[in-house]
Amino acid sequence: MTAIIDPNHTRYFPEILPEAISVTASTSGTNVASYSAFSPYIIVMDSLFTDVAEDVVLRVDQDSSYGTLESEGTGRSDREEVKLEIPCVSSLDLWAVGAATEKAYSAYTLKITKPTVFDKLKYGYPLSSEEQALAEMFGIQNRFKAGLLSQVGTPMFQKIYEVVKLVTVAAGGNTRVGPLINIKSGQKAVLLSIGTNSVFGGLTANDTYITVNRDISDKSYVKLDTFAMPGLNHDMNCYIPGIDRLEILLESTTGVTSMPVRYRYGISNITVLEKIKWGIGLSASEIAIATELDLYNLVSAGVM
Repeated sequence: MTAIIDPNHTRYFPEILPEAISVTASTSGTNVASYSAFSPYIIVMDSLFTDVAEDVVLRVDQDSSYGTLESEGTGRSDREEVKLEIPCVSSLDLWAVGAATEKAYSAYTLKITKPTVFDKLKYGYPLSSEEQALAEMFGIQNRFKAGLLSQVGTPMFQKIYEVVKLVTVAAGGNTRVGPLINIKSGQKAVLLSIGTNSVFGGLTANDTYITVNRDISDKSYVKLDTFAMPGLNHDMNCYIPGIDRLEILLESTTGVTSMPVRYRYGISNITVLEKIKWGIGLSASEIAIATELDLYNLVSAGVM
């Protein structure tokens, strides 16, 4: 299995998207996943849950840098979440390097966003003249150096639900996990975490998947090899907003019976800030709020 995520399909940024991929290592390096040609977005490798054999190294190449991360299997924990922050503007590549008889089960999350002025200053990227003017308007550089800034985008929800199901799937089929999440006009639903039993019932790699469909057009937006996921004790946290619907499926080539799957999602109104970021039209009253509070510039600046 190769990478499923296409950064260019990101619409409700910032999104945090999970991948779970199983490959066989090789001495020259087996490509786990590659991401490129995603401007104007940036990708930040946000977390890692990896179970590789002791003689396998997971290597991460960031932009033009070789071996930004070289993680030895011998020293890794058993699929616990490790928080990272590896920003990429042009490419991100993951490789499994080791004996050709060894498997590498790689699960990780990617934060994908259009960089704000704050993001660019934080990661050391150059500013355009317009962005430099915004930085000066809000005093971002000095406040950043002083440690006084907070970023726009702390999520708030009116409701958060957990769905936990034992799911049966016929060979070659799929079964929806929980209800189809239909979203009311003016609201968003955000998938916040996904978990399963990664070693359930003797399953093998590249056989059974958790798939996320978003809205009408984003089919198989996320597709996780359950065998590469961290297991029941460790959810994969994510942030996948939808404004029309969300659907979580379990798919299987050989079929499964009563496989445990769980996820959490939050519901809340779409804020004026989010509508500006996501290109959703504003009402007359929302335009007045945005103008009064200078929200257009705040979105570009990325600070509060």
